[in-house]
Amino acid sequence: MNFLIDFDDTIVSSGEAHEHAYKLTFEFYNLSLSSFCYSKFAGRSTHEVLSEFILDKETLKNAVVYKRKIYQSFIDKQHIYIRDGFLDFQSFLKKTSQQWGIVSGGSKASITRICNLFDIKPTFGIISSENYFHSKPNPEPYRTALNLWNLKAHKCIAIEDSINGIMSAEAANIRCLVINQKEPNAFADWKSLQAYLELNLKTK
Repeated sequence: MNFLIDFDDTIVSSGEAHEHAYKLTFEFYNLSLSSFCYSKFAGRSTHEVLSEFILDKETLKNAVVYKRKIYQSFIDKQHIYIRDGFLDFQSFLKKTSQQWGIVSGGSKASITRICNLFDIKPTFGIISSENYFHSKPNPEPYRTALNLWNLKAHKCIAIEDSINGIMSAEAANIRCLVINQKEPNAFADWKSLQAYLELNLKTK
């Protein structure tokens, strides 16, 4: 089985940093905070989110850079941490000879930097916002992963934390497991998800 895993708030706890970076960007560019709803932004690229509020192309370009610089500052200050149990899950995948990759709406530079900080080593690599045009909930991020890594949807499992991510994976016909959400069918953490897989997949 191949695993396609979301990054922000799935592998690492970065949602608060992204939300704060967006709020500061909204304030700096005098965008209405009344329309601010981070849960709707989760899983989407910064460019796609801000393009809904900024029409001028040059201003949009600058706003994307501004937001990413703020987010990078949170990485510098170590305000982002790895989710409990993920490194054990990564070891479980390696031990059972299963492959995995990251499918995210974040930038490749930020994801790569955080991966290096925490020794996160996706065997397939990283699908980031630079690899596609339409972010989650569009299925394009997952379809891009299937195409670039030569995978079949029925031989993959996606792991997501957001509604946008779940919709994206399911629209690409990939089974999706949900983690870190307070929902009846979601896994509370990586430890419980790993225990489920050990019982139900038998590493096949």
